[in-house]
Amino acid sequence: MASPQARGRQSEGICTGDYVQFKRDTTTIRFGRVDHIFVFDNFNDRHIFLVLTPIKRTGTRHHILDLEVMEEEEEQAVIIGVPAVCPTRLYMVPVQGVGTVWVDWDVHLL
Repeated sequence: MASPQARGRQSEGICTGDYVQFKRDTTTIRFGRVDHIFVFDNFNDRHIFLVLTPIKRTGTRHHILDLEVMEEEEEQAVIIGVPAVCPTRLYMVPVQGVGTVWVDWDVHLL
C-alpha cells in the first residue's frame, strides 16, 4: 500500500501500509512498513504497538530515477512500541520488478 499522501489524504497518525523510520536501540535507525496496529492493555496501562515488515537499504539506486532502492524482508516481522517511531515522514513507493523506491526528493517543490 502507498503512504497516506499517495492515497490522496493527509494524516497526522500512522496507518497500515505506511512506511516509518524507527529506532531499535539508541543508535540504530531502521525502516519498516506498518502491517498491523494493536493495543495491549495491562491493568490500567495501555500500550500501542506496530507490527512491521522490515525494509533494508540495498545501497543501489534506480538507474533512471536516481532514487535509492530498498528491499522488504517479507519473511520477517518486527514489533515495536509507538515511542520507537521517529517523527519523519517517509515517501516510499513499491515498484513492481524493482523493489521499494525511497523518494527522498522534496516533494513540495515538485
